[in-house]
Amino acid sequence: MGENSIKSNLAIETSISETKLLVYAKHICLIVEGDEDYKFWQKFIITENVNIIQSYAGKHGVEDIVNQVNHIRAIGVRDKDYCTSVNLERIFFYDRCCMEMMIISANAVYDSLCCEFLSGDPSSKHVEKIHILRELFTLSKLRKYNEEKCRGINFKGLDVYNFVDDRNKLDLSKAKKKLSKLNPNKTLDLTIDDVQELTIDNLLDITNGHDFIGFFKGVCDNYNQRSVDVKHLSSALRVAYNLPLFKDTNLYQSIIKYSENNCLKILL
Repeated sequence: MGENSIKSNLAIETSISETKLLVYAKHICLIVEGDEDYKFWQKFIITENVNIIQSYAGKHGVEDIVNQVNHIRAIGVRDKDYCTSVNLERIFFYDRCCMEMMIISANAVYDSLCCEFLSGDPSSKHVEKIHILRELFTLSKLRKYNEEKCRGINFKGLDVYNFVDDRNKLDLSKAKKKLSKLNPNKTLDLTIDDVQELTIDNLLDITNGHDFIGFFKGVCDNYNQRSVDVKHLSSALRVAYNLPLFKDTNLYQSIIKYSENNCLKILL
């Protein structure tokens, strides 16, 4: 077992112990994947009732903790990615592919992002959301195939902004070269499909949020003299997202229904 796996297991055990103590003390625990999820949820929960617990091991950590703390007051939220269902009613999916794409799906948020980071060049405001989604489709398809077929393709270190050319197009040849370097013993198929028939809903459901933010950073770097940090962009997304927008999501409605069925108070 590697050092990272040992640290991950220790972190999960700590989160499980903390969750059990809080649940038995009549608190509600919301288990989330990591730090960005933690920041997202802080402004939407009823703070006197709910504790946010990080799994420190991503979506699978969320499932592990909720499964081991078998109580109605322990619920989890994870990225859907390319999963279609979970076997436990106390685990909920973000709308769309992940938390970031749920936020980006709100037009008001994306428009706000463009105004904030692309205001220096009027023409840059015409980098539409659908354009970025279509440019990322081939990469999104590969991510979906990887998860569904358990191929174990490594995407860590694939910084999409490095492959956005000066026409705001994704340079697939450079992206493939980088992926091949990250996966020296795997054959990668980056066949380009026709995405014109795909709706924005379809694309929002399969696009990885970090890929989208990375591409948007590449666009920003094309138009601005100073580079924009991806963490700054992620933070701006969360800040622009508000309770009225959240209330329109399936996630919000599902948790509200669960709360009512179990006489709990979780969300504002």
